[in-house]
Amino acid sequence: MVDDEPNILQTLKRRLRREPFQIVSAGSGAEGLKLIAGTPDVAVIISDQRMPEMNGSEFLARSRELAPDTIRILLTGYLHKLEKDGVTELQRIEQIMQYEELMEQRKQNINLLAAQKD
Repeated sequence: MVDDEPNILQTLKRRLRREPFQIVSAGSGAEGLKLIAGTPDVAVIISDQRMPEMNGSEFLARSRELAPDTIRILLTGYLHKLEKDGVTELQRIEQIMQYEELMEQRKQNINLLAAQKD
């Protein structure tokens, strides 16, 4: 998971802590890329869109070079602003979700996406 807001990362990690997978997190896109490069078998990458220096869609595009078979989820509380942020090729991102939707459907969505990878 990548988000520049520590409180959001902590909330997501807390909500997913009982799930049967290891959760690693980073506070920026650059940190996330380093983490992916050093972590074998990453199944799912979750990123916030609105971050300084490297936004979520740019991070996910770059992460594809390091982990091409990984499922990517872009989180945003600003779905209507994606085009303004330069996100025009949404087919590169497997799923776009609002934060609230992730909280409501976290187990079903992540388990389904991980099963699709297998």
